Amino acid sequence: MGFAPIAAIFPFHSWSPVGYAAAPAAASMMHAGVLKKLGHFTIIRICFYLFPTATQQWMPIIAVVCVINIFYGGLVAFLQKDTKFVVGYSSVAHMGYIFLGMASLNQISLTGAVFFLFADAMAMGLLFALAGYIYYQTHTLDIPSMGGGLASKMPFIATAFVIGSAASFGMPGAMNFIGELMVFLGSWRVYPVQTVLAAMAITITWAYYFRMIRDMFFGEPDPRMAHVVDARSLVDRLPLVLLASMTIFFGLYPAPFINVIQSGVMPILARMEAPAAPALPATAAEPASFSIEIDPPEEADAKPTADPVSGGK
Repeated sequence: MGFAPIAAIFPFHSWSPVGYAAAPAAASMMHAGVLKKLGHFTIIRICFYLFPTATQQWMPIIAVVCVINIFYGGLVAFLQKDTKFVVGYSSVAHMGYIFLGMASLNQISLTGAVFFLFADAMAMGLLFALAGYIYYQTHTLDIPSMGGGLASKMPFIATAFVIGSAASFGMPGAMNFIGELMVFLGSWRVYPVQTVLAAMAITITWAYYFRMIRDMFFGEPDPRMAHVVDARSLVDRLPLVLLASMTIFFGLYPAPFINVIQSGVMPILARMEAPAAPALPATAAEPASFSIEIDPPEEADAKPTADPVSGGK
């Protein structure tokens, strides 16, 4: 439970979306890509490895909590009007998928969960960088206030935003799709009900991302946004291109990264399957015993003596 707030698991998640919205774009990227992932990393490296028996006992409860995380984060994101809040609550929902893979405790699901950690870092980092650029140009994060039609003013930003959104809701060809698929395949035999519910919740993710893309980038341009310009310089475009390229490259060719992940996952699973033997209870020290060996008497070569009765006759 000590790492749950960092990992933004329900009900210890409330600080995370607010932190996303209040922080600058660079801090939001660091928060989504590094800080939140430290919670899952420490759970896997410390709790799984040092406390394997307790971890196995808690995982069925975590499997239920992660479904709440998925639906709660998705439904709240659907109701938001602020760009950063939508992306922030979307990230909270994604943490539920990662915890579902961790709770299943098998090679496929845990590998998928770790893969999903990196995938979510790339997608969320891209979306928060784009949200920061859009705020710099429009001076607002309120989606209705943008008026729509921004794609005609900033086609590069609109394309990158669609790529980041597609990666976030698990479109085939993106890293998130590989991570979600591995989590579902590994969790199906262990938690079939939770797996079906988590798969159904993807439709909520589609809904709020498609609506956000429509309301921000399509429709008639708002005259108040006539001053908006696209990202044109190499400094503005290069970070976005790198994040989008990583998402697509490992989504199409995940094998090298999966092999690296499995080299770290397998020892942890071996530890889970064969936890350390419990120590024997301490017993009182027995008093020292001394044994003295007594040699048997040697047989004397005595001569026969005279019979006292017979007088030796």
